[in-house]
Amino acid sequence: MIAKLKSLLIALVLISCLQVSAHEYRDLLQKTTTVQELKNLLLPVSQWNKIPAYNNRAAWNQLSGKYKAQLIAAGEKQLSYEWKVVKATDYLEYEWTGSRVAMEKPFT
Repeated sequence: MIAKLKSLLIALVLISCLQVSAHEYRDLLQKTTTVQELKNLLLPVSQWNKIPAYNNRAAWNQLSGKYKAQLIAAGEKQLSYEWKVVKATDYLEYEWTGSRVAMEKPFT
C-alpha cells in the first residue's frame, strides 16, 4: 500500500513538472507591431478629447442647452442632502466587537 502511494506521489510530481515546463511564454501582441507603428496609429489627445477647456464658458453653457435652469434647480434642492456613509470609526467598532449594528446605522 505504501509503495503504491509513493509511486502515485512520484507520478503526480512528474506530471506537474511536465505541465510547468510545457508553458511557453509568448509575446503575441508585442511581436505584431513596433512602438513607432503604435505612435503612428494612436491619436494625439487634442484629437480625441472633445471636452472643452475649463475657461471656455460658452461651450460649457451650451452643454446642457435648454435644460440648464432645470438641472440647476434640481441640484439646489439636493444641497442639504446628507450622504449616508459608514465611517472609519464604525469599521473599527465592527472589528473590535464583531457587531454589525454600527455598520448598519447609516442605512436605517
